[in-house]
Amino acid sequence: PTTVMTGNVTQIVIDLVDLMLLREHQDARGRLRKMLPPVITFAVGALAGALAYGLVGFAALLAPIVAVTGVVLIHRRN
Repeated sequence: PTTVMTGNVTQIVIDLVDLMLLREHQDARGRLRKMLPPVITFAVGALAGALAYGLVGFAALLAPIVAVTGVVLIHRRN
């Protein structure tokens, strides 16, 4: 949910400020290593979805629907 991502982004900003103020290096760096990849991936996915919708409209939903359907079919086989 977006509420979780909001909390993650808030924590990342807090950790970055701590690093700039030279406080709690180890804890802040550990959290950043853990939380930054999912937040960046979420942002890239949101941007890609917005650009796709802007280019092709509602048909942009076809790609994620096909991808999810493929994952479900592969999962059922296993």
